[in-house]
Amino acid sequence: MSGILYGFIHCFKATQDAEAHNQAVLQSLPLTGALIIRPLFSVLPNSRGHCYYGHLMHFSSFMKDSYGFDECWLEQYEALLERLFWDSSEVLHTYCGERRTWGSKGTTELSRPTAMNICTRSRYPSYHDLQPIVDVDAAIIPRKT
Repeated sequence: MSGILYGFIHCFKATQDAEAHNQAVLQSLPLTGALIIRPLFSVLPNSRGHCYYGHLMHFSSFMKDSYGFDECWLEQYEALLERLFWDSSEVLHTYCGERRTWGSKGTTELSRPTAMNICTRSRYPSYHDLQPIVDVDAAIIPRKT
């Protein structure tokens, strides 16, 4: 059994040129042959009902024998981040339970979209050791009607 890797990249700047910049970067990714490829990503545009602040790029993958963050994957992912116009990113790995976050200096003060450097990186240990907030037993909980 392998783990699923999923996450998002968020851009607060709610302009068409910011979204267009990021769409162009994602479109330049290869279709196959790399760990970070174009079909992994989807973009949720700025809208009140779905992504109120800016736009959201989300992704997931289910790679064979993936039990933790792969160094090659991290290198390719960080190279992608440094081409995008973005504010924050978060990725979770379901097998090991580890979570990683990245931050840039922020898009809101910039007048036009440009590639952004990584300013912060954080790594959080496995969530597998966390205790549930509410312990729900195996009984089926009836829906409210």
